[in-house]
Amino acid sequence: MARAARPSALAVDRAGDLWAAGRRGLLYFDGDHFTSVSLGDEATQPLVDVEVDSQARVWLLASDRLLVFQPAHAIAAP
Repeated sequence: MARAARPSALAVDRAGDLWAAGRRGLLYFDGDHFTSVSLGDEATQPLVDVEVDSQARVWLLASDRLLVFQPAHAIAAP
């Protein structure tokens, strides 16, 4: 039986959605489904921490860099 990947860190945004960072990248949970978030070539090392700021940006700490991700659903109309 395969072992499930364990997240290194979890964060919840203002909408109540869950972000999970780990060895396999970033996952987003909207309350119904998990979605793998593509970070392109930016995250080449496992993610070790995740935080969401007051502007709904998702900050990711990898072992070799700091990344920021702006979710499309977090962009509000003026």
